[in-house]
Amino acid sequence: MKVQVKKQVTEMVEINLPMYVKSSPIHFYKIISEESAVQVCQSKFGNSSINEVSVGVALDGEYEVCTEEEFETAFYKVSEYFKDKVS
Repeated sequence: MKVQVKKQVTEMVEINLPMYVKSSPIHFYKIISEESAVQVCQSKFGNSSINEVSVGVALDGEYEVCTEEEFETAFYKVSEYFKDKVS
């Protein structure tokens, strides 16, 4: 009998800070220390957010490295969204 088994590997890797990653088309992260990351959620449905989260959230599951420009673009769009809400 054959069954499919999914394995997860955890490893230590060296990174340079800041590091920019995204886990979906709307979730971007700027890793700023060994413990913290800035999370930007750029939602079309009005629940956009900018939060400080643990690095574990940023690197949990599948993610890909993105550019500083991609992160900054998302950050700007979300900050403008809140700026418009306050005005």
